[in-house]
Amino acid sequence: MPLVRGVHAIRALADGRPHAFDVLVARYGPRVRTYVGHLVQDRAAAEDLTQEVFLTVLTRAHTRDRERSFAVWLLRVARNEALDLLRRRG
Repeated sequence: MPLVRGVHAIRALADGRPHAFDVLVARYGPRVRTYVGHLVQDRAAAEDLTQEVFLTVLTRAHTRDRERSFAVWLLRVARNEALDLLRRRG
């Protein structure tokens, strides 16, 4: 199975090829973890949220508008997950 990078990984995942998931996590995982970490101010929660964000990516990649930036969509998912956690915490 050839290594898929960047935008090709996003398309491959949306087309149902889950091997592309590892590429996306490696590329965007640190950025997502840092972003949600700043939002929730909790390292352990940021790790958990990062996993939740990528689970959402895995299950909803086919719903993303391919004409728009993947990174923007990904960070919006991350933001929403972080805000949901903060709401639950009160």
